[in-house]
Amino acid sequence: MLKSPRWQATTLIDYLWEKGEEAVQRLTHPQDDLYVIWDESVIEKPESLKAERLGPVRSSKARRWLRIKPGYYTPPRGPAFVPGWNWLQLLVAGPRGPATLAHLRGWTTRGAAASDKRTEEAQVLDQVARRWGR
Repeated sequence: MLKSPRWQATTLIDYLWEKGEEAVQRLTHPQDDLYVIWDESVIEKPESLKAERLGPVRSSKARRWLRIKPGYYTPPRGPAFVPGWNWLQLLVAGPRGPATLAHLRGWTTRGAAASDKRTEEAQVLDQVARRWGR
């Protein structure tokens, strides 16, 4: 029986960087603009407490649920946090062709793999500067 190869996160990360580099080469023309779109998002998992590496993320849904309804009292104000993951992704886009996903990485603020937003941003920005320059 054949076993399938085990996927590693680094395999996927390297593949995405390669596709991003191909898109940068394809879209680089003197007369056209090239855009690297930086997107930071969260994935909310409010019902999941046992999934690996969940950390607190600011919830837009919970904030909507806390809106005051006519005839009800005003609860305390402040951001609502739920379990989830933080995501950072880069898209390479230009005037021709579809946007290309060049980087996708999730991170958490808890547990053994804890990190913070500025560290993650610095690592990605350093990688972009080394690969694509200005």
